[in-house]
Amino acid sequence: MIGDTSTTSTETSKKTHEALGVVIILGMTLAIYVPAYIRAKRRGDLGGYMARKRKMKGTFCEETATAKSKFDKRSFRYKKSGKAWILIGCPKGKWNAKSQRCRVGTRAHKVLAPSHGGSCPVGSRRISK
Repeated sequence: MIGDTSTTSTETSKKTHEALGVVIILGMTLAIYVPAYIRAKRRGDLGGYMARKRKMKGTFCEETATAKSKFDKRSFRYKKSGKAWILIGCPKGKWNAKSQRCRVGTRAHKVLAPSHGGSCPVGSRRISK
């Protein structure tokens, strides 16, 4: 019939299976293709696919806000705040290892402020990243 735009159930089924990564021809499964990011998600390794790297370059003045012994060693993260970087962590005893979250909120351990070629204030040291 001319101008017939309806699809048959086999065409709809084929489109659905192609979206899932399975190619079916004549009722047989010929190939199974699962995209790399889905395979990584299934095995719990999203590091290379979903995460983006933050670039921390230059010379910074590093100032320690709180002693490292006050934090859980698994909870340290860098966070950008304006032009400075802050190394944050979760207080000891407040880190949930299963969900990898802090129960009470993170606190600052170190503050890395750009030095702009000058000297650093008293109490902080100059580092390069």
